[in-house]
Amino acid sequence: MQRKKTLKNMMVLFLFFVSLVSFSGCSKETSNESNQNEQHLVVAKAENKKEEIKVDAVSNQQPSDNNKEENKERDKNKPNTTATKESVKTSEVKNSTQKQTVALTPLEEELLKDIKEKNLTSKTAYMVIVDTQKQYTYIMKKSNGSWGLYKSLICSTGAPETPTPKGIYTIQDRAPWFFSKRYQQGGMYWVRFKGDYLFHSLPMDENKNIVDYTLGKPASHGCVRLKVEDAKWFYNSIPFGTRLYIK
Repeated sequence: MQRKKTLKNMMVLFLFFVSLVSFSGCSKETSNESNQNEQHLVVAKAENKKEEIKVDAVSNQQPSDNNKEENKERDKNKPNTTATKESVKTSEVKNSTQKQTVALTPLEEELLKDIKEKNLTSKTAYMVIVDTQKQYTYIMKKSNGSWGLYKSLICSTGAPETPTPKGIYTIQDRAPWFFSKRYQQGGMYWVRFKGDYLFHSLPMDENKNIVDYTLGKPASHGCVRLKVEDAKWFYNSIPFGTRLYIK
């Protein structure tokens, strides 16, 4: 009886041991299968990444047809800089040609005719023409070998009883102020062209107050009166030796 119990206990221990070994084996297989599955997943992910990289590389190297069409449209819309530059050059040439062929005004034609008929020349880049009929002093300036009207200054020449002498003269000396005791008048910025005949500002008293504002008609004692600002410009700008024609 004792022997049977011993055998029975041994059988129980044997079965427990067998079951323990089989359970350990199953755990290992499960662990191995899990590891294998993880490895398969890693490999699969790596392969997927490679495929994605390949696809990206191919898409970068070979743009789609839609992208090609967009690029073509973009190129069409780009401004043609070469054509624009050529257009600007053509416009500049046309403008320069137009400048060269600008028609002269009747006044300019008249002044140039005076210069030609009187064979007038000047030692400076300026020439002065005084028209006693129009009561204007015209400043001509030479540019590129040709005379052109530079300034028109309203003036007042000699009254009928004290006319301004007509003829061809040369601009001479100058000073900022004079006063005539004979006429009890003076003027600023005077420039001589013959004897006591001068270009100067509107007439003033001894205190340099303007006493007569007349311009645009004969009114002086023979000199050529100008606005104060015009007389100052004339004084500072018209050089000694400039040709003067009074008609």
